[in-house]
Amino acid sequence: ISIVTNAGSLFLLKDLKVQGQYELEKPESYYTSCYFQKDDQLLVATSGNEVYQWDMINHKRKEERIISTGKFSNIHSMQMDEENHLWLCTDSGVGYVDKENQFIPVKTGAFNSSVDNMTQNYQGNLWFASSRLGVLKLCKNAFSNVYEQSQTAEKVVNSVVK
Repeated sequence: ISIVTNAGSLFLLKDLKVQGQYELEKPESYYTSCYFQKDDQLLVATSGNEVYQWDMINHKRKEERIISTGKFSNIHSMQMDEENHLWLCTDSGVGYVDKENQFIPVKTGAFNSSVDNMTQNYQGNLWFASSRLGVLKLCKNAFSNVYEQSQTAEKVVNSVVK
């Protein structure tokens, strides 16, 4: 079990006993949330723009990698979707971590402030909650962007079907 306190401390528990306590060594930043992945990796988010990825062996921190979220800061929560994308909810909006551990921001229009949490329903829709802006539902688009797929510039195209 992993827990992040409101004061920004991270505790690791086993059989209800504290196995480790961690503080972020950067004075301007602190831990905000954590998420265990299936492969004994612990992801720990910060009030800055970083997610630490720790390999946990026998409840001890072994290897550390850092995923940067760029301009997105104060990561409130992390959730995995059905396609194994790790979604991050931040004060600056939402995004996900791809298979290469790169953060991909998602354009959500004006829904870009104080996003606190995410869930996925049985239809695969993603629901995001913001403490300032309400709720946003994201669903898969049935349309394809031909320009993006062909990597060409967007231009007006006139066509006629006989």
